Amino acid sequence: LTLAANPGQTGTAGRNIVTGPGYYNWDMALLKSTTFGDNGRLNLQFRAEIFNIFNNANFLLPEFNISSPNFGVIQNALDGRIIQFALKLNF
Repeated sequence: LTLAANPGQTGTAGRNIVTGPGYYNWDMALLKSTTFGDNGRLNLQFRAEIFNIFNNANFLLPEFNISSPNFGVIQNALDGRIIQFALKLNF
């Protein structure tokens, strides 16, 4: 009875039998454009962009190195909600 695969052998497990944590992301952008100047030649646009608007925790994959003491442990996550503002002048 052999419990571990030989070096260089991957074993007999099938593909995709283990899945990682789910990923949920919703982004949103709000825009407001204002035209002004001679004959409306200038356009000022204000943008508010929100990434991961519902602030879901999106975890990365667990440690997959079997010789690591953290094997199978999720140690990191992606960024939470990010908000950015921009002002753009078109002429």
